[in-house]
Amino acid sequence: MAIDIIAIVTAAPGKEDKVEELLNTLADGVKSEEPKTLRYKPYKCINSEDGTTEFVVIERYPDEKGLDAHQATEHYTTAMKTGADESLLAKPPTIMKLQPLTGGYDT
Repeated sequence: MAIDIIAIVTAAPGKEDKVEELLNTLADGVKSEEPKTLRYKPYKCINSEDGTTEFVVIERYPDEKGLDAHQATEHYTTAMKTGADESLLAKPPTIMKLQPLTGGYDT
């Protein structure tokens, strides 16, 4: 069964452009080096109440092994290290594994 993930990444103030660049680079690595990854799409979200920027990454892996393989790649570990070393994030990313309900549909 496929594994769906939503990752919420909060940039440190003034670091939004660097985080956006880092996530785009990570997405390029996923596309070129993870052929079994089914979806990996980052989004930039501007909070309409306070103007803060967050990033959301929607991910889909064929199974747990696919998720584990993603987290073990050099592009993933490098991105996590860069984020920490350069203090790019306001807080650690929130990673949510989705469990579908019986309603709804995919096309």
